[in-house]
Amino acid sequence: MPDTSAALPPTVNEFLLDQIGRLTAFDFVSVGSASGPFLALEVYKNEADGLEVRIPPRAPAMPLPEPNKTALAEAGFSVNDATRPQEPWIRSVADPEAAIEVIVSTLTGIFGIGIDGEINLVHGNRRAEHEVAQQLEAYRAKIETVLSEIFSKTPAQDSEGDFILPFEHMQITVAPRIVPGAPPVLRVFAITNTEVTVAPELGLFLARLNFGMMFGRFALDAENAAIWFDETLVGDISQENLGFTLNLVAQTTSQWDKQLQQMFGGKVHADRGKDELPLQPKPGFAGYNGYL
Repeated sequence: MPDTSAALPPTVNEFLLDQIGRLTAFDFVSVGSASGPFLALEVYKNEADGLEVRIPPRAPAMPLPEPNKTALAEAGFSVNDATRPQEPWIRSVADPEAAIEVIVSTLTGIFGIGIDGEINLVHGNRRAEHEVAQQLEAYRAKIETVLSEIFSKTPAQDSEGDFILPFEHMQITVAPRIVPGAPPVLRVFAITNTEVTVAPELGLFLARLNFGMMFGRFALDAENAAIWFDETLVGDISQENLGFTLNLVAQTTSQWDKQLQQMFGGKVHADRGKDELPLQPKPGFAGYNGYL
């Protein structure tokens, strides 16, 4: 790649070199044009003290245009999943000089943002984010072990790393979550109905239904016209409490999805053409009845 750092005035270039040179592991500086459209690139020092230039994650409603993705790939950037705007695009660089070259060439050549004598610069640190990611990986592995003990095979995972459990006529998702400063959280939920008629009567009915429940709750996703049923577990997870919760979600969904469909329209999971074989717990496992 040609040296494009000359696009920055010498004083700005020297300032950036100094700021990048001061980074320690998990630190980053975000660099953008002060006068152009809002778009900032990050220079990040990773756990191994290597430098990376990153296109930060974007909101799902504002994905990168396809031409930008193609140009980024051709420029040496990589991404775990190009279809997900929340995934950062990353390119490793050898030193601060190379980082500045990549920043300037990416802003000007790929995004068409001119660089003048002024830049916006913000400092940050991703250590807490890194530690949460490590904790989530360990927690997810533990949940996978528990599920493997319950079932005869390990369930599939979606792009978010959540476990997908296809039962008789429904699909249950087991979603590990880590919240900084709090115990691990495990969401167990099923989308019971879709394309329902969203009306005040539906919200009132679900509120009354929830009032009489000891475990779990129904929720209305009004934006997507869907009804969910979910329960949340906190802290250490055992076969017994996860098995009980899976059974609860399965039985409650089975009890109400058809009734909700009759009352408020839409579809249930059985209408979606799912052909996965239902999972079955290992023989003799406590916590399940004949429904599963």
